[in-house]
Amino acid sequence: MWYVNNFITYAFLLCFIVACSSSRNEIQEQEEIPPSSPPPPVVPLSPESAKVDAYILEYNEKGENLICRIRIEKVLAYGPATPPVASGSNLSVEISNKLLNENPEVRRKFFQNEPLFSMTIMMSKGGIGITNTGKQIWKVINLK
Repeated sequence: MWYVNNFITYAFLLCFIVACSSSRNEIQEQEEIPPSSPPPPVVPLSPESAKVDAYILEYNEKGENLICRIRIEKVLAYGPATPPVASGSNLSVEISNKLLNENPEVRRKFFQNEPLFSMTIMMSKGGIGITNTGKQIWKVINLK
């Protein structure tokens, strides 16, 4: 009878050792996988700003700036406390000539009527040639 007890004990120990050794192999296989590189850091947007793709529908020169009417094609990101901007909506924005002059390619694209731009817009408290009549006033702070 004690042979049966010894046989069961040894069988149990053998199963236990086999189970432990197979899980150790899985851990070794996992260690061989190189860690993936972390994603690039996301630059947060300023408060009351949004990154959008938009079409420039028309513009008027007002001194050193351009007052443009744009149609939002796609909203890419919002900063904190930014009022909602719907895709397909039209907005009036102010673009400084200085911003256009910083990048000749953007300036060429702007004046050759290639209307789709990626831009960062910021809610403005007021602007040149724009009076606050209850409408939201936006200023372009980055244009690509």
